[in-house]
Amino acid sequence: YGADGEAKSLHTKTNLTGPIALVIGNEGKGISQNIKNHCDELIKIPMFGNVGSLNASNAAAILIYEILRQRGE
Repeated sequence: YGADGEAKSLHTKTNLTGPIALVIGNEGKGISQNIKNHCDELIKIPMFGNVGSLNASNAAAILIYEILRQRGE
């Protein structure tokens, strides 16, 4: 799964219970189109206000939390 602010699927509405690899790009450019093309699915973390992107470590923490939440851990 690739984290992409333009993705249509929300991270909380995506089934993250199976085997998974997360791809998180940098704060400025995100994930390259070539890498996006190799992701099974692109997911987004909703943001409010004038936030353009999240720090990569913050995005990783949010996504890992959601993975563990869905798995009941």
